[in-house]
Amino acid sequence: MNQLSELRKAVLSGFRAVIDITERSAPAPLFEAAEQAWHRLSDERYRVVVCGEFKRGKSTLLNALVDRSGLFPVDVQIATSVVVELSYAPVEVAVVHFAAPENRPDDMPPPREIPLSAIADYATEQGNPFNEKNVTRIAVGLPLDGLKQGLVLVDTPGIGSMNPAHGVVTRSEILAADALIFVASAQEGLSTNELDFLADAIDVCPTVITAVTFVDMVVDPAQAVAEAAAKIAKLVDRPVEELTVVGVSAPRKHDAAEDEDADLLTESGFPLLERELWDGLAATCGRVRVGAALDTWLELVETLRQPLADQIAALRAEESSAGIRDQLDQIKEELAALDRAVPTEAAELANRFDRATRPVLERMADDFDTLGEGFRDTLNRPTAPDDPPRLAKDTISLTVDIADRASRELRAAAVAVALEYGLGNGYTPAAEDDVPGGPRGTTGELTIRTLTGGSVFSRLRTRFAGVMIGGGAGAAIGAIAGTVVLPGPGTALGAAGGALIGKISGFFAGKKEAQRQEALQERRDVVAQLRDYVLPRLDSARRAADRSVGALARDLAAGLEKARQAHRQTQRQLLTDRGRDLTAALKDTQEQRTARIAALENLLDIYGRLLEQHDDLRERLGSLGPEGND
Repeated sequence: MNQLSELRKAVLSGFRAVIDITERSAPAPLFEAAEQAWHRLSDERYRVVVCGEFKRGKSTLLNALVDRSGLFPVDVQIATSVVVELSYAPVEVAVVHFAAPENRPDDMPPPREIPLSAIADYATEQGNPFNEKNVTRIAVGLPLDGLKQGLVLVDTPGIGSMNPAHGVVTRSEILAADALIFVASAQEGLSTNELDFLADAIDVCPTVITAVTFVDMVVDPAQAVAEAAAKIAKLVDRPVEELTVVGVSAPRKHDAAEDEDADLLTESGFPLLERELWDGLAATCGRVRVGAALDTWLELVETLRQPLADQIAALRAEESSAGIRDQLDQIKEELAALDRAVPTEAAELANRFDRATRPVLERMADDFDTLGEGFRDTLNRPTAPDDPPRLAKDTISLTVDIADRASRELRAAAVAVALEYGLGNGYTPAAEDDVPGGPRGTTGELTIRTLTGGSVFSRLRTRFAGVMIGGGAGAAIGAIAGTVVLPGPGTALGAAGGALIGKISGFFAGKKEAQRQEALQERRDVVAQLRDYVLPRLDSARRAADRSVGALARDLAAGLEKARQAHRQTQRQLLTDRGRDLTAALKDTQEQRTARIAALENLLDIYGRLLEQHDDLRERLGSLGPEGND
């Protein structure tokens, strides 16, 4: 990490100089983007989100990783939708953060420090049923050397549990992740649902380590790890050797520590995982941050350099006064064209986004229709489902999936429209390749899964790009993200759905044995109770989705308009500044004009040196090895 640390310091210093030099001349949107990129690089923390299916050993893995048995609650039936963050601190500490009550949104409770032993009282369904304590996250600090690299480990609720809110919370955390640790099980193998989730996650955050747990529970651990790697390689279309897939066993690490057995410790897989995490992953996240800062550095300098070169050329011309007047006339025409375009351009952009969002909203309505019809068809069969809580859970979970997919389609549409209208940056349109991770242009498939008795409601197909708004395509596109309150529409549905599933599970808990022993009348009673309890909730979920997704569409439309205004503001300022300087040059004596040219050439030379410095730092970045060394 020494070489990467030195490079990061050099980029921070050089980039700060670039920002200071260009502060007076840079249009506000570009300058703000540069400031944001610099501050992001100066933050040495990298969020590593630990995610995966429910009951795959995520919490056990984390406990073994930090050598603290019981720190993250394990062996609980259902966890709440609470995120636990672990970062470096000189002393042990745990702080609980709360959301404001729904009926008092401005009454935010203060954070509360708790003993580490009390984490389960806030992070589990047993200690905090239905998250009645209104916890949003628990921040834990440990004096652990590995965390000094700046990694923040984020333990998320398992996807695929009885609580659909878990998937919503996990997806929201992935949007802010620098890297992922995806946890799979050697006993189970990677399921279709896990691969679908991983594909969506990689679209947003392509830096991934896969940890395959429970390798001590299978006959051939190497084969289990190889099969997982092969599936992921096919999923992301990359060679297996480019992936990081590690098999681990927490019990083996525990036994190795007790017996002081170095060979058993190696067999546990944790030494390899720790090297990949503490060294490799920190270096990878650092390189990404450095690269993003260098991209903004280059954009800022090149945007300012070209108009400067044009101005020098006009001043140097033999008929310089005539050339200056020609350029002033051209600038006036371009400014007038901007003024003429404003009313129609804003309306055209709004209409274009409206056309892009209409099919998304129509598909969401169709998906809800299909879901409701499928649920009713299942209830109308001669025999009732054998597992009513599972049927209710899967039905409610799909309302969250439908809203979540619609929100992602809307964000992808916003990015596509922004690129179509050249809103990527202040000077030239941004290319699609400027957007991190895509667009992949793949077809996503939302499947209403097999629920009971081999029945399948239907297959709901939605097409969406893998692009998520997160900045990186230029200053203006980043503005779109600022208008969106993540995690998005699924949050309310997930929270309500989680409570509903818990109630249904309890309501039907005593029915299973009765279903085995009693006749058709008992099954009919169960069907009637399911119908009366779930169908109204489906209607409520649909109305909530309509409101939430509709609000997101309005937010994104506002973000696009903000991006358009920022783009035009940048163009206008560049033209206005250039016109001001050329107008002043018309009044210059020859001596003054010569001095002006000399000053501009000096500034151009400074910009040239900044570009050379950028190229040198970029070359150094490219020469770094996997662990951040030359």
